[in-house]
Amino acid sequence: MQVLTAIATLVALWLAARLLLLPYRRYRRRTVSGRQWQEYKSRLPQWVKLAEFVLKVALWLPIAGIVLISLVAIHNAAYPAASAAAGWRFGTMLFASLFAALAPGMILANCVSWMVPPMRRANLHAMEGFETSSFSSANAGLLKFGAIIVPLSLALGTADALIH
Repeated sequence: MQVLTAIATLVALWLAARLLLLPYRRYRRRTVSGRQWQEYKSRLPQWVKLAEFVLKVALWLPIAGIVLISLVAIHNAAYPAASAAAGWRFGTMLFASLFAALAPGMILANCVSWMVPPMRRANLHAMEGFETSSFSSANAGLLKFGAIIVPLSLALGTADALIH
């Protein structure tokens, strides 16, 4: 029964991710703002792209670790004798924590990128001529994404932590 639950959970997560990504990809290809955003990103110097990637990963993973530790603590409080690190349960909680931390980590990375003057200047230079590309529009999009994915991921992780 646990194997079926694990497979069903992973299939549901895959379908949810797929259903969220398809409209996003369609938006990026078909809208003016999506095409402008891609052009803006292509104008960025390589060092800015690398620095932003490192920032995103460096902020995303610790947030995911905090969420994962919290989910394991919830599981251990509900079932003191059972190990959350055993089997598929840990994998599902890890997956949920990675998704839950994605938007907050990227928003924080954008804020740090804005606070570092050389990175901000490079971004502003690359954004010139695009009325739809800005730090505020990027963060607004991440907030919308986070408003959907964070609660769903936390609900999934918490439900998984409470199922024995």
